[in-house]
Amino acid sequence: MHKIINIFKKIFYGLDDNKENRDLRAVSFLFGICIVTGMIYYYNSNIISLMIFAILTFIIQAGAYLLFDFISKKKLIGTVLYLFAFTIISFLANTLITLQQSIGLEGLDAEIPFFFWFLTPQSAMPYFPFYTYAIFLLASFFISSAVYYFTMITYRTIMTFLLLLIPLAIYAKELHHIPPILILLLFTLYFSIMILNTTKKKHKDIKSFKYYKTIFCFLLGSIVIITLMPKPTIIANRDYIENIISANELTSRLMGTLNKMNNKSDGGMMLNFQSDKILFYVKSDEAINLKARVLEDYNYDNDSWSIEGRYIYKSFDNYSKNLNPNKFINLIERVCKDNQEFVDKYNLNEFLNSKEVDDCVKDIFVEANNLPAEYALVPTGLSRLPSIDVKDLIATTAGEVVIRGLKPFDSKNKYELEYYSEDIIYTEKMNKLITQFKSENYREFLNDLETEVVKHWGDEHSIIYSHYYTYEEAVSFYNDTYQEPSNKILNLAKEITKDEHSDYEKAKAIEEYFHVNNFTYDLEFRKNAGDNVENFLFESKTGVCYEYATAMVILARAVGLPARYVEGFSVSNYSEKNGLYIVTARESHAFPEVYISGYGWMSFEPTVATEQIDIALSARKKLMFFMQVSMLIIFMISIALSVIFIPRVMEIIFRLNLRKYSYGERIIRIFKKLKVMFKFSESMTAKEMTGFFTNKYDVDFSISETIFNKYVYGGLEITELEFAKAYEQYSTLFSHKKAEDKNQKRFKIKSIFKVRG
Repeated sequence: MHKIINIFKKIFYGLDDNKENRDLRAVSFLFGICIVTGMIYYYNSNIISLMIFAILTFIIQAGAYLLFDFISKKKLIGTVLYLFAFTIISFLANTLITLQQSIGLEGLDAEIPFFFWFLTPQSAMPYFPFYTYAIFLLASFFISSAVYYFTMITYRTIMTFLLLLIPLAIYAKELHHIPPILILLLFTLYFSIMILNTTKKKHKDIKSFKYYKTIFCFLLGSIVIITLMPKPTIIANRDYIENIISANELTSRLMGTLNKMNNKSDGGMMLNFQSDKILFYVKSDEAINLKARVLEDYNYDNDSWSIEGRYIYKSFDNYSKNLNPNKFINLIERVCKDNQEFVDKYNLNEFLNSKEVDDCVKDIFVEANNLPAEYALVPTGLSRLPSIDVKDLIATTAGEVVIRGLKPFDSKNKYELEYYSEDIIYTEKMNKLITQFKSENYREFLNDLETEVVKHWGDEHSIIYSHYYTYEEAVSFYNDTYQEPSNKILNLAKEITKDEHSDYEKAKAIEEYFHVNNFTYDLEFRKNAGDNVENFLFESKTGVCYEYATAMVILARAVGLPARYVEGFSVSNYSEKNGLYIVTARESHAFPEVYISGYGWMSFEPTVATEQIDIALSARKKLMFFMQVSMLIIFMISIALSVIFIPRVMEIIFRLNLRKYSYGERIIRIFKKLKVMFKFSESMTAKEMTGFFTNKYDVDFSISETIFNKYVYGGLEITELEFAKAYEQYSTLFSHKKAEDKNQKRFKIKSIFKVRG
């Protein structure tokens, strides 16, 4: 234990045990730890991890400080050792970076270089542990060197302040909420360094408990006011800065790297890519989901989606031109009007007699904001892209659109989209149609329809062929991607859809299931290792859009519906000022597409409603606010109690400590305490103190003066009775000083109110 105490003394006091620098060294040491810990909190906010980082920072900076002490004595050898330590730290950091690049990150196939990771906001990145360790090593060594030099060797106010700003600047990069305790600690330690260095330079002595108390209360009050004061809602326009950054070739390469992460997903896009950077502008008549990629195969072991390859059409034009729902409806009506037998066979009387529907073709305009993309953002019912030559486009069987040769779309590309709005589904005519079919009877319906069309209108055969081909393709897709689910999932899917007849009714029942069974949307929820869709459905019932989309796809497949998992963006953030939708990384979204007999591929929204999300977020914000206010109140009360009781506690400790010394040493310590208490100079004699106390308080201090001179100058021992007399006089003077300070405070308060009055 004694050895450990000596080690700590060397760390805080230095190798030469210089008493003049003790306080400054300890504050400087804590200042460096606070800076590094604040930086690491940005990369890893887990409390346990943060405590471990803080301990490691203490160890690294302790070794660095001892090394710097040695350098101050042995400059040549010390410099060599410093360069050696720097080399070792650099080597370890490089090893960690290489290790991270070699093992990659689970669920992330694209390689993210360290430099890209460092420059990219962390809200747009998964957590890279070894990159974080590398940053930690480099920051610990650099900060300890800089803080030591600019506080202990040559004091520079500006440089010390710039060091303080490092963690704050990191948070400001993303407009992150900076923890109030971090601000409080940084500025308290910074002002303490200023005070101690001023004293060290023998300027006016302001080193007192009252001064520290004033600084501390000022900082605490400022933080409380800033935290509790209502703040206006401000939408920061960072377009100019972000455009400059995005125009940089480095950023383009980074975005290109991120866009290649399209063959596997574990939901990280929805959790980690939560930046406010604007990716796209969309002009649309309605809120809509746009897809960027489709994944087909679900892995229960690691809860992820993947795809091995893509089937593509040679011509985009052939993909969609004959899938217009209005044309399909009109063709069926023409057949029904001339063939009652056909109408009765497929129960289409209500369909035939229902109200006609308007044209469902709508336009969208998409403009990328300095972001290259491999796939165009397209809606589920895409018809065509009028602004791009159709010869340059190819489409996958999943409805994704790429430029021929798989070239990325230009980072500033603008394009117009035409699509078939799914609003038509809610019309009476379409609803009567799609609620009559399921996969088992749809093939026969298409065959009969084709026979009638060929018999009467041979030129319309292509419409039937396109729907028939799309249906066969969906069935083939289902057979290729079907995985036997667990009995629990299979039974749940059957239970949800047991009373439903058509494909559409089954899909809607599954979609509705999540909205009425207490499922929760939570961006902060983190799954346990090994959890998958089954845990979401039967245990946690908590997740983000990834979990909801995954669950609906699996349940739909379990009851025979072709379904696919889609990732893209929710076009829902409408800007009244700009008159269009703004799409940021926060609007990244996952949703299912299900093939509906009688219509085609249709998107669904199982994720709980926006209102429910807002209510949950609002409740959580209120709880967090209540906790913050409660902690601040408790903290303020603690500080207030400390201000009241600390002087008394310190006095009790002083009097108890006197017992450890001889009577003569006790007299010396009492005289030193009186000089500090009454702000006497160190050179003031006992006789001068006697005159002061006699004149001001009418206390005959000559008794204590005689006892003091007897021990200090006479070299004689002090008796217990003599010490008791001196101690009694000290207690009397302490009481006078305490009463005097209290009266002065009252007078100041009265003066303030008198002036105001």
